[in-house]
Amino acid sequence: MTSKEQDARMDESVLVNRQRNRLKLKDVLQFLSSLLLPLALGVFTIVITFQQQEAAKQQREGDQRAAELQREQERNLDEQRYQNERFDTYIKEMGDLLEKHNGSIISSEVAATLGRVKTLNIFRQLDPQRTIGVIRFLYEAKQLTNTQENHSLDLSTANLLDIDFRDTAINAKQLDKISLKSISLSNATFVGIKMSHVNFSGNQFYVANFSLGRISDADFSFTIFNNANFSPIQLDNVNFLSTELNSVNFSFGDIRSVYFESSSLRSINFSFASLINARLPSAQLEQTNFSCAQLFNVSFVSARLENIDFSHALLNNVDFSSATLLNVNFSHTRLHNVRFPTATLQKVNFLSAELSYPNFEKARLQNTSFSSAILVSANFQRTQASFMNFGQTTAVAALFDLATLTSSNFSYSNIKLASFSEVKELNETVFSGANLYKVQFNDTEMIDTQLESALSIQDAVLPNETLAHDENLIKNGKADCNTSLISDWTLSNVNVTVIMSSTSKSNCQFTLQSLSSGAAMKQRVNLYGKWDSNSWPYSQAVLRTSMSIGITMELRGINSNNLVVARQSLSKFHYACTN
Repeated sequence: MTSKEQDARMDESVLVNRQRNRLKLKDVLQFLSSLLLPLALGVFTIVITFQQQEAAKQQREGDQRAAELQREQERNLDEQRYQNERFDTYIKEMGDLLEKHNGSIISSEVAATLGRVKTLNIFRQLDPQRTIGVIRFLYEAKQLTNTQENHSLDLSTANLLDIDFRDTAINAKQLDKISLKSISLSNATFVGIKMSHVNFSGNQFYVANFSLGRISDADFSFTIFNNANFSPIQLDNVNFLSTELNSVNFSFGDIRSVYFESSSLRSINFSFASLINARLPSAQLEQTNFSCAQLFNVSFVSARLENIDFSHALLNNVDFSSATLLNVNFSHTRLHNVRFPTATLQKVNFLSAELSYPNFEKARLQNTSFSSAILVSANFQRTQASFMNFGQTTAVAALFDLATLTSSNFSYSNIKLASFSEVKELNETVFSGANLYKVQFNDTEMIDTQLESALSIQDAVLPNETLAHDENLIKNGKADCNTSLISDWTLSNVNVTVIMSSTSKSNCQFTLQSLSSGAAMKQRVNLYGKWDSNSWPYSQAVLRTSMSIGITMELRGINSNNLVVARQSLSKFHYACTN
């Protein structure tokens, strides 16, 4: 076989194989295409089925919600019809009772009992809107009015929720002579209502709002308030006798002739309020805020006050007699004619307060501070005090006679003209930097060294009843009688000597040795550090001198730079003319 024939056969074989392969690929594609159509139909069918099921589920849920809403509406309608029927039946039955007893159910004991039972029963069945309708019906029928001629219907033990008394008041603003005693009111609203001659004694108020109202001649005695709002409000002649008040807001209120006798007040806010003729004897006050308030003629006699804030307040004619004050803040407060006799004060703060005619006679004070306060005509006589702070206090002419002052501090205070006669345990009291001018210490338990650091003890009466004198800032200014030499002075002419005074046998004086020639003597006095200029900004050094005619004295003020900033000449003639 020739090579050409062999090549021809090989080419034929290759062509045959290619054709066979093409047939196989074609068959595979045809087979796959035959499968794709049923598969697509299957997937499409499954998706359609899922969508139909979800739509059916949503339709069922929508139908259920609609049915439930319809049933709820039907129940509400049934409840409304039931409550309307009960309300109408109550009004009819009570109307029959009123007609039978000439408009006064209380006139008959049986009718009063029947009316009480019916009313308490209807309260338990009606919603707040219809409940207030019942109250309005009874109020307009004068069954809730307590007068001398007619007593109110007894509704004690009633429990009322979400009652808005504006629906009872005339024009939603006036509610007079209503009596609802010994009931419980939760979330009660009295906003903007003017009430007079009302009686809510013995009630329990849980969340009540009286703001923007005015209440006069009202009785809240023996009542419990929890979270009540009286801000702002006008109260006049309101009785809170033996009342328990918790978290009550009276801020910005105008409070006149209000009585809190024997009441308990916790977490009460009286800030920025005005209290006039208020009475709180034997009351218990805790966590109460009187900051920036004004109190006029207010009594806290025998009361207990703990954690109370009176800062920046104004107190005029306020009585704390026999009261107990624990951790009370009077800082920056103005107190006029405020009385604390026989009171107990612990950790009370009068920082920077102004007290005019305060009376602490026979009081017991411990850890009480009057730092930087101003006391005018203060009375601390017979006081039992310990660990007191009068630092930088101004208490001119204060009386501490017969008091006990243990471990107290009067440093840098101005207590001139004060009296400490017969004070006990004064020997542990600090007077560093204090002004003790003409202070009386006669018959007092103290030691001499206590006065050494005082700013001034001039003319103070010492325990031995002798007069104290300040140290002379001019060294050898009185002329030492024990020497004829001129010490501590600078002389320009040694024509000066010391001789016995012609007016006093105990003093000496400077004189010229020869009248034919004059003399000059000078001394520099250092006033730096002699007193605290911050504590005594208006202080002055006082010069007392006795001189004869012909003597001239020149005073020069020299600053820290050794410059003369002031100059004044004095003579006997000048002194006589200017004084």
